[in-house]
Amino acid sequence: FADCLDRPGVPIAIQCRAHHKDGTWIEVEATGVNRLSDPNVSAVVVTLRDEQPVTAPHGGHVVEWLVEDGDPVAPGQPLVRLHPEAVPV
Repeated sequence: FADCLDRPGVPIAIQCRAHHKDGTWIEVEATGVNRLSDPNVSAVVVTLRDEQPVTAPHGGHVVEWLVEDGDPVAPGQPLVRLHPEAVPV
């Protein structure tokens, strides 16, 4: 946090573990930007991102991506369409 305060406007990223409400530990990436001098913001803006493992009920090759990189997704939402005998994309 001190690095963020000392370097206004420069994104500072860290990776750490966080205790999830379900009791497990998860890897989290946090990025902070000091925007205290911006009168429209006047804050240190922090974004958090966690990565969750994604599994499929069966193997196969990806034939279609159903989401774009950076799209928000919900638990249980299909991400790809798989075909067991398709040529890899």
